[in-house]
Amino acid sequence: MKQNALAQPSFFLKQFDASISHELVIRALNKLADMRDASFYFQKGEEHRLKNEFALAISYYEKALKINNKHKDSLFFLGWCYLGITDRITGEEIPDDVQISVDERYKRAELAYKKLISILRKESEGSFYMCAAYYNYSIALSLQDKGNEALDCCYHAIQIRENYAPAYRRLAYIKLNMGLYTEALKDCERAIELNIELERSYNALGLIYSAMGNKEEAIESYLMAIDCNPQFIFPYVNLNEEYVHQKLYFQAIEIMNNAIAENPEYADFYYFHALTDDEMENETDAAIYYGRFLKKAPAKSERFAKHIKHAHKRLQKLQKPLT
Repeated sequence: MKQNALAQPSFFLKQFDASISHELVIRALNKLADMRDASFYFQKGEEHRLKNEFALAISYYEKALKINNKHKDSLFFLGWCYLGITDRITGEEIPDDVQISVDERYKRAELAYKKLISILRKESEGSFYMCAAYYNYSIALSLQDKGNEALDCCYHAIQIRENYAPAYRRLAYIKLNMGLYTEALKDCERAIELNIELERSYNALGLIYSAMGNKEEAIESYLMAIDCNPQFIFPYVNLNEEYVHQKLYFQAIEIMNNAIAENPEYADFYYFHALTDDEMENETDAAIYYGRFLKKAPAKSERFAKHIKHAHKRLQKLQKPLT
């Protein structure tokens, strides 16, 4: 009898006859598992990824890759899950259940996209799929401060799709971090010309102008970002910091009040409101907003860890009775 043919009869036999060999049943069940190809496990992974159950999704992608180590979709979304996601409208990081350090996540994302690109180079040079893989690879690299490698990936993505705005914006961020402000400005302006996700591009433009010392242009860019999408969170924080840097405290408080009114669930708005109150020596409001921040911030979030520690320390000092 062929081994695949053992699966179904051995399973049913075991239900009715306990004396059937345990080894025979194990062999049968193993054959049943073998009949599930990489695509089966990829689809199971997708079911969990779409519910933001990334840990389970990753486990299924890895099963798919054990069967077929060149399964492109599994590699792409394995890297995607390790990078994590943000809300498409607000830009806020969406928490997930992957229980490893941020640094390790970026390393694993890098490896997944590196392998995927090596496969795609042989099979589908010039596809949008490859463009997206290079773009995500650039993110994984830039998040590990591998600026030059990340730049190369962005250039590859643009070579494949000349009008791919996110790649120009990513170039701008990488060059900004490398101190190449003039080049970053040109790439960001190109991203704006392409008219995709303008709030993100104007926010990047504000950061570049701020780094160049062009304060008024920075403020104008952040306001443009907010005008494009009032729910996008980052220009509010960047604008607040710009106002504080220029000692325009009332404007800094006003923009945080506007931000909280627009998105009251975003914890960082309360934290930066409190920081501004501290700068103004408004201890009552500072204590209120540090307290609100601590209620909103996820206690176990690695991203919020420094802010939470600082907020606890300041709140303890602000609430300490005078002697």
